[in-house]
Amino acid sequence: MTGPYPVRQDGATGDSSLSVTGDSSLSATGDSSLSAAGHFSVRADDVAAHAVHVEALAGSVASAADAAASVQAGADAYGELCAMIPAALGDLHATLTGTLRTASTTLHDIATHLHATADDYDATDRAREQVFRTIRNLL
Repeated sequence: MTGPYPVRQDGATGDSSLSVTGDSSLSATGDSSLSAAGHFSVRADDVAAHAVHVEALAGSVASAADAAASVQAGADAYGELCAMIPAALGDLHATLTGTLRTASTTLHDIATHLHATADDYDATDRAREQVFRTIRNLL
C-alpha cells in the first residue's frame, strides 16, 4: 500500500475499490466484494476514512489559496519595460486564487457527503440487523 489509497490489482493506485472494465461490468478489488449478479458490499469505515483524506486535501487546497492570496507582484516587479505584466498577471492570479477556493469548498462538501453516506450505510446496516434479529426470534 502506498499513500492513503490501496494499490489496485492492476498496480495502479486510486481512491476507489470499484472499477469499471471495458465491458461495462464492475469489478472489485481489495476487501470489497462483488457478486456475479452485480451486488457489491461497502465498508462504511472505508468510506469514512476516505472522507478524512478528502478533508485533508481540502485543507491543503485552502492553504494553497491562502498562500496565493497573500502574494502578488507589485507594479514595479518587472521594471519599467515590462510594467504591464503585473496587471496582466493580476487577473490570472485572481482567477487561480478563486479556483483554488472553489476547489477547497467543493472538496469540503464532498467530504461532508462522504461522512453522511458512511452514516447512512451504518444506520441501514443496524436497521437490517434488527429486522433479522426480530425474524430469528420469531422462528
